[in-house]
Amino acid sequence: MNQSGSGLLIAILAVVGILLVAAALLFYPAVSASAGGTPGVTAARVSASLARNPGGVNALVTINAGSEEIRSFDLTRLVIPGMGGGPLMPYAVGPVRAGGSVTVTIPFRGPAPAPNALMSLQIEYQYRTRWFGKGAGSSGVTSVLP
Repeated sequence: MNQSGSGLLIAILAVVGILLVAAALLFYPAVSASAGGTPGVTAARVSASLARNPGGVNALVTINAGSEEIRSFDLTRLVIPGMGGGPLMPYAVGPVRAGGSVTVTIPFRGPAPAPNALMSLQIEYQYRTRWFGKGAGSSGVTSVLP
């Protein structure tokens, strides 16, 4: 192999090596909702409540980002047994700043339950953080409607 061919091969190998190092530095482990997650990183938390509206019930879903920015957040399942309506799934909520929160109000239609009725809401979600971080979870809420 001649001198210029060796130089080109070394340059290509150097570029590939730099790209591998850059990819390794950009990789960030997935945020975990379990206790075994990344130290110092708080995963997304989801809470919800139910409230009456003239045509049925509103689900108020709050997404708390924790210590890391959420690039995209999607509700993949949102169900109040016995009620119709709600958004088409997946429902894209969008980004949430680190330390911030977003509340989404989603109406469900149907006959309003009796006062002090016990109702449940089932939520499933997924989200992405940074370059490669992602998480998912589910939550169930039971609420008494006044």
